[in-house]
Amino acid sequence: MGARFTGGNRHGRIRWSTHCRVTECEPPHRFTFVVTESRTAWGWILEPAGDGATTVVAWREKVGEATLPVRLLQRSGILGRDRETLMRDGLERSLDRVKEIVEQ
Repeated sequence: MGARFTGGNRHGRIRWSTHCRVTECEPPHRFTFVVTESRTAWGWILEPAGDGATTVVAWREKVGEATLPVRLLQRSGILGRDRETLMRDGLERSLDRVKEIVEQ
């Protein structure tokens, strides 16, 4: 715990980086990190589902107030007005990519 990494993000042609800190790591069951700029925790829980399969539960939650630049960016609408749908779609795309990698 406490490890830091830089996250890469994109929305259409817009790309940006975030600074993240691992807050929970229990291989191979749980992994959680907090994005410094948005004060959002993102987590993954992996549970055996039988026959060698694994159920992956991904979640996110606000853990504080986003930094001023992030709040201004969110209000601008540059990344879309419906932030909840944007975040949910991004999470689903991430899960799809993980599935692709694991099933190779």
